[in-house]
Amino acid sequence: MGRALEQVCSHRILLILGFVPASIFFMAFFAPIFNAFGFNIGESIYNLLSHICHQHFERVFFVFGHPTALCSRCIGGYLGVFSALIALIFYQKENKEAYISLYAIGSTILLLAIIDGLVKFGHSVEFRFFSGALGGLGFGLMGASIYHYIKGVFYAY
Repeated sequence: MGRALEQVCSHRILLILGFVPASIFFMAFFAPIFNAFGFNIGESIYNLLSHICHQHFERVFFVFGHPTALCSRCIGGYLGVFSALIALIFYQKENKEAYISLYAIGSTILLLAIIDGLVKFGHSVEFRFFSGALGGLGFGLMGASIYHYIKGVFYAY
């Protein structure tokens, strides 16, 4: 088995956790696509995702003339979490200090995104997406580094 495939298989928990934000991310885009082609399941997706996002009309992307089921900041956040989890599947260090550093970097990035959400530096949809992606990346780095740290403490690599 190749080294990359071994790493992926050894991190099943991260793969499972990565599946959740990836699914939400893709559902946000499938809802307007389904609506554009006249399938009623699009409205069900909007309703389902309305419990995790405000879906304000002026803060969403548009696909085929229909709004996405999540705002741009939420879409960026879910993409950021998914990206961090997938990237850290291939990042494997023997020392726990590397994961503590990743946790510090992740928490700093997340803090920047939180400050942006409170202060509102930018008002464009693209800026909100970027802010959400940073927050998601920081959150994903923090979570994955905790996973790797615990795995290193309790299990031998």
